[in-house]
Amino acid sequence: MFDLIADIGIVFTSYLGLGRTGAIISSFYLQQNIGLTLVLSLILDFGQIPVYGFLLESTAKHTSFGRKMDVWMARKRLLWDKRLDGDGFWVKMAKIQPVAIILVAMIPVRGCGIISACVLCYMLGVGRIYCTVLVMTGSLLGAGLTLAILYQPVMMLS
Repeated sequence: MFDLIADIGIVFTSYLGLGRTGAIISSFYLQQNIGLTLVLSLILDFGQIPVYGFLLESTAKHTSFGRKMDVWMARKRLLWDKRLDGDGFWVKMAKIQPVAIILVAMIPVRGCGIISACVLCYMLGVGRIYCTVLVMTGSLLGAGLTLAILYQPVMMLS
């Protein structure tokens, strides 16, 4: 039991300091349980989504800068919707919005993945539940990609 608590502490600390990718790399290097690392990383990623959503929504409602940004984004959304009525490039771009959100959530750089995907969802006007599904899909795929790319090099170093 103490080993599990110690493992959770190591993974949690490395996640806070280094992000999802850093937690996975440090788990490889420290020979921690990779499954535990993935589960904790996904739980911590999932916990960030409502926090960022709340901050974005409350900032848009309660600050003058947020209200100006909200008006600006509403105009951009109207322009986007107008372009979608036609055909061609913009219609094709609209079809890949979910893919774009997933790709942004997959970014393995600290401070870019989850928060950037949440901001993108907010800017595109994606609903909360759909946004959560897309961001968590990107998080899961990003963690899996990190495992796939870094497994062999990190194992050779340790």
